[in-house]
Amino acid sequence: MTLPIVVAAAEAAVFTLGCAFIHSQKRLRAERLTVLLAAVAYAAFLALVVMSTPEDTTMAEVAAEMGSPLPLPGEPRLIEP
Repeated sequence: MTLPIVVAAAEAAVFTLGCAFIHSQKRLRAERLTVLLAAVAYAAFLALVVMSTPEDTTMAEVAAEMGSPLPLPGEPRLIEP
């Protein structure tokens, strides 16, 4: 399978398991459990982003790469063909 199909299948599986888990809980309120699961998913996403970032990259380099297409006021705009 190609990567986009694997990602889509993983998202669908996680969503389905999350829904099944929420509906299987009788004592906990669904809203609170949903917020908890969303927080865990967000933390897992951030952990994956941090782990996938090369270690030798500094924050200054990341900021420089992000800002490179946006010229500062007063800088000449470079038009690429």
